[in-house]
Amino acid sequence: MRIRIIAGFALLLLLPILLFFAASWMLPIAIGIISAAAVQELLGATHFAIKKRIVFYALVFSCSIPVWYFFEISDWLPAERAQIAVAGLFCFTILLFIEGIIDHKNITFGIISTVLFTSLIVPVFFSSLVRISETTYGHRHYILLPFAAAIAADTCAYFTGIFFGKRKLKPDISPKKTVEGAIGGLAGGVVVMILYGLIQQFVFHNQVNYPFMALYGVLGSAAAQIGDLSMSLIKREFGVKDFGTLIPGHGGILDRFDSLLFTAPLFEGLLIFLPALTISS
Repeated sequence: MRIRIIAGFALLLLLPILLFFAASWMLPIAIGIISAAAVQELLGATHFAIKKRIVFYALVFSCSIPVWYFFEISDWLPAERAQIAVAGLFCFTILLFIEGIIDHKNITFGIISTVLFTSLIVPVFFSSLVRISETTYGHRHYILLPFAAAIAADTCAYFTGIFFGKRKLKPDISPKKTVEGAIGGLAGGVVVMILYGLIQQFVFHNQVNYPFMALYGVLGSAAAQIGDLSMSLIKREFGVKDFGTLIPGHGGILDRFDSLLFTAPLFEGLLIFLPALTISS
């Protein structure tokens, strides 16, 4: 438990440094590395990392997507940037099928599909953080929202489940999660979003729509818990306890950031279609 707490505090200290004090190009690089690590963990857990070349292709592809989004948003790429994205996806896909043609007995269509899906979805979802922070509707104040929702959902669900949990939520997927914990996570998400809105209004003098912030809390917490259960579903199916050991006391990247994987794209959409926070300057 002590190692888990120390590692958690270390991550919390690194987060504001990366988001507010580091150069803007460091965020997509960090997200690219996180994405590649998450893809490697998923392929290892599902036992589909059976060829080093396929893993190499997957890691390069997944790592490049957040960086590509950064350059695309910053207008550093030529006008044909959509064609560049399609070309990259085409090259990755054809390399996977070449591996299948070479070794069709071991590299099945199921493996090719899983590698392609994993290597695309994980970095695209995590890249929502790049799009939130770099696009015209974005601001560094916005980027904290998916983190706050994920942390609130995880923490409040955990402690509510410990003290009040009686009814199991989905014991065949995640035995420790309870209905009471899930409800506590939803309530905690609303409270944290409202508190964040108050800070934005009275400290930074930004405009806040509190009904929308409350909705952010409910939807963000729900997305975080679905993300957690989704990764638990994969671990349960393939018989693994943790995705990795990269973060002491927490497991792998996906064991720590599974909630963020779902809250990041959700908040990107919410900020576009239901803006609850308007930055004054």
